Amino acid sequence: MKEQVTSNQWTEYLHELSTFNGELIRYPQRRFDFQCGTVLINQSMDDVGYTVWDAEVILAHMLTDFELRDKCVLEIGAGTALASIVACKMGAKTYVQDLDHVLSRTQSNMTLNNVKFEAVAGEW
Repeated sequence: MKEQVTSNQWTEYLHELSTFNGELIRYPQRRFDFQCGTVLINQSMDDVGYTVWDAEVILAHMLTDFELRDKCVLEIGAGTALASIVACKMGAKTYVQDLDHVLSRTQSNMTLNNVKFEAVAGEW
């Protein structure tokens, strides 16, 4: 594991959080830059599962603090799948779960970012 993240390191991600910029949830596409590469996410406000939530942004950044190559990652309630896409780009075997109608958005974001993971529909 890399060095522990301090609160000062998180200030560089604040501009990506809708808590600080409410307009972000209205963008049809968002771009995120990580050590493993750029991630593009299509989103909409039509369903809660179609929106990039702040917790997902923070989780995605936190994942970059770990060595994920050849590890297994499961994201339950993946929605737009930002964290899962980052995990894939870092070499993890990734599984996502969400409601059937949300997985179409999940899979389109997967295709947009040229990553592959297993998707399972169902309630949790």
